[in-house]
Formats: sequence, C-alpha cells, structure tokens
Amino acid sequence: MRLLPPHWFAGALALAAALATTAPLARAHAADENGGPDALAAAPSAPRSTPSDARAARPDARADVERWLAARLDVPPEALKVEGFEVPFGLDRDERLVVDGDSLSGPLVGSIAIRSRVARSGAADRYVNLRGKVALRRERLRVAHALPRGTILTASDVVADLVWDDGSQPLPEVEEVIGLETRRAIPVNQPLRPSDVGAPTLVKRGQPVRVDYLTPGSPWSARAARSATAAAASWSGSRCRARRG
Repeated sequence: MRLLPPHWFAGALALAAALATTAPLARAHAADENGGPDALAAAPSAPRSTPSDARAARPDARADVERWLAARLDVPPEALKVEGFEVPFGLDRDERLVVDGDSLSGPLVGSIAIRSRVARSGAADRYVNLRGKVALRRERLRVAHALPRGTILTASDVVADLVWDDGSQPLPEVEEVIGLETRRAIPVNQPLRPSDVGAPTLVKRGQPVRVDYLTPGSPWSARAARSATAAAASWSGSRCRARRG
C-alpha cells in the first residue's frame, strides 16, 4: 500500500475549512438577493373566510328596549333599569332588530318578554321574544309619624322616597291614599301598603242604626223600619251588620 505525503493531508484540511466558512456567506448573499432573510420563511397563507364570518355577534337590545319603554311609559331613560333582553341568535348583515312590543300585555316592570321582529331585506320578517327584567324609579310612601288606627290621612302624614320598583310589591300613589283611613296602627317611617288603609268608616260598632225592611206575607210588600245597633264597623261599599237594639 502506498502512503500519501503529510503535506497532502494539510492541504485537504485547509480546503474543508474554507468551504465551511464560505457556505453561510453564500446563503446570506442569496437571501439578500431574494428579499432579505424573511424571504427564506414560507409566506403566511391568507385567512380563509368561514361561514360564521358573514354573521354578526348577538346584538345587545337593551338600549333599544330602554328607548321603547321610556316612550311607552312617558318617562326619561334614566328612570329605567333594564337587565337582559339579549337576542338569542346572531343576525345576518342584512338583518336588523326592531323593538316594537306590539303584543306586549300586562305590567311593564318586573320579568317581562317583549315580542319583537327581525326585519330582513327581500324576505319575510321573523319574530323573537326578548326576555329580561325592568325596574322603574318611582315614589314609595312611608308614614311621617306614628299613626293610630282610624286616622284619616292627609298630605302631612306621608313622605315619598324614590326607589326602584320591580313590580314585586304594589306602590300606592299619594293621590290614592289622601282621605283614606288607617286600618291599623302604623309606626313612624313604616312603608305604606295598600292593605294598611281603606275607605273611611261610616258606621262604628255599637252605633245606633235604623233598618228598613219589607214585611212578607201580604199581596203587596209593606215597608217598615226598626231601630238596631251596628254589630261591626262598616264603610262605603260594605254591608252593615246590625242586631236588635
């Protein structure tokens, strides 16, 4: 076997080192000519449109409901507190929600459903029930001082406070209670309920009354009268129970 001289191995090693040094420079030069280092990376593909892109997000109908309720109740929008009323599905770009509440009946506070329509261009409208809660800022009456039973209410007996009415309890108006009579003793600052007051008493228990009646047993009825005593208090529109005096 023939041996190669030592200087031949030294030349081969020098050539390999030169090639290793010039290869990155060649690749960098090629990248510069093709538009920089980023040109070596694959170009990102364009986003593909999906069918869901043509459909908008579910619209929030609370602002439309507030405007409709404010006009219906003839109150400023700040007098309303609205929760919920989200459309249960997304709307196409050619659709719009119209809150009209044509089929709404009953109270406008509390948990309600407003039947509204979705207008579509070139197609028949469809309908949706918008469900939510509505509270109305109203006056709640409370007694200004302790009232004994049998007090005829005047304007100085009650005070009005602004509260959010969600329909859970009836709130009488000031004009509705003036002139009514308390059915029980009411402590100071107690909210006034409709059951606390009623029509003024006309006849007190034990008060003498006259009973007019018709005598039976004759071809014609004869009217007669008799003195009696009221067995219980009675007021306008109620029946007076009486016993013989």
